[in-house]
Amino acid sequence: MNTRVRKGFSVLLSALMLFLLLPAQIILADETTNAANGLIAHYDMSKAGSKLTDVSGNGLDAEYVGFQDSDFVKDQGATVLNFTGDKSKYVKLPKGLINSESFTIETKFTTSTKAAQWLYTLGTKSGTWPNVNNYVFLNPMQGNGSVRFGIKDATTELLFQNATLKSGEYNTFTAAFEPGNITLYLNGELVGNIAHTYSVMDILAAGTDSAANEIGYLGKSLYTPDAAFVGKLADFKVYNYTLSAEEVKQNEALPDELLVEEAKQQLEIPNASDIRGNITLPSTGYKGAQITWATDRPDVVNLNEITNDNYDNMPPGVVTRQDADTQVKLTATLTSGSASATKDITLTVKAKSAKPDLQKYLFTHFTGESATGEQIYFAGSEDGLHWTDLNDGNPVLTSDLGEKGVRDPFIMRSAEGDKFYIIATDLRIASGKGWGMLSRTEANRSSYGNRTIW
Repeated sequence: MNTRVRKGFSVLLSALMLFLLLPAQIILADETTNAANGLIAHYDMSKAGSKLTDVSGNGLDAEYVGFQDSDFVKDQGATVLNFTGDKSKYVKLPKGLINSESFTIETKFTTSTKAAQWLYTLGTKSGTWPNVNNYVFLNPMQGNGSVRFGIKDATTELLFQNATLKSGEYNTFTAAFEPGNITLYLNGELVGNIAHTYSVMDILAAGTDSAANEIGYLGKSLYTPDAAFVGKLADFKVYNYTLSAEEVKQNEALPDELLVEEAKQQLEIPNASDIRGNITLPSTGYKGAQITWATDRPDVVNLNEITNDNYDNMPPGVVTRQDADTQVKLTATLTSGSASATKDITLTVKAKSAKPDLQKYLFTHFTGESATGEQIYFAGSEDGLHWTDLNDGNPVLTSDLGEKGVRDPFIMRSAEGDKFYIIATDLRIASGKGWGMLSRTEANRSSYGNRTIW
């Protein structure tokens, strides 16, 4: 083969080799580009065995420790995991949840406890300050009531503390991670961010045991003196990408049907079985659901605003009590968008009190610092000007409690108008105690703050 042929063959062979290599590289790049964004894991507090079930279908079930069936409770129609502050109860977050610098953690929970408590952490190496490093954590309600979210590498902790939960209500906290930044949302609204130069993957590599099956916890702090979480966890999700602000807001928004159903569940009239005064009829409910009202007894419960001349109008809910106990059915219609539902609430409006036949004035008093002077005496009057001692001038009511003497009685009529109360100061100056007892010590002074009631 001559030199020209050999060169031509070499060029052809090189081109063929390049052609054979290109498809593999193109396919690999295409697979990476089209990897689906979505849930890595979703725990809605379903369980099987001793694990929270990953309902995303990715098989990342999370082992729980110490919890019993009784810790999985129903709240607002859903199963939630009840954390009671018991340090022996927590959940292990499995390996495989976090695989890159871009991911999102979204969790729904409720708490009203202010403490050094972590709802979740990435990282597993525990200890005492300042020897705990390499972690990400969320404390939903620290001692001053604000959120405390942080990330720490081997040396420096970066914190976010500028948001406050709705105490005792379900809140959703979302942390959207991307290289160099963590964007934070509370109940679908942007509340802040943490800019950083850390690698979450490096933090996990240094902050977890490579031989263990977990990379973090739910309900457990890495600082051993800290309290365990107290609250209820309803939902915990991990996405394999950084959610946008619009996606976070959409996740927080309920479909109208679910919103109306939740509003229906929450709607109630306090003390419905014992109504003795006006009631509040709200016009909006959960997340802005609109509420209108109807009743089978408008003569008992007024549903319209009452206009008053030269005074504030009276809102709907004015109750007119009848001569006998009366059953009233209220029907609330709840709407959001195109969805609607109704809820019937039965009230028992108690009979109005009979008006007492008042014939005379009553004056209650004590007579001084004699042996029986600091008790309750009565006097009666036809006109409020001329008075006659009752009970032959002897005490009508005597106290054998506390100081065993009472002074400065006051008559108070009940809200129902059908009875009266007498309130007097539990104090006795007679029997050798004297006025000096009131000023000798703080303990003596505070002991005279008691009241006697008939």
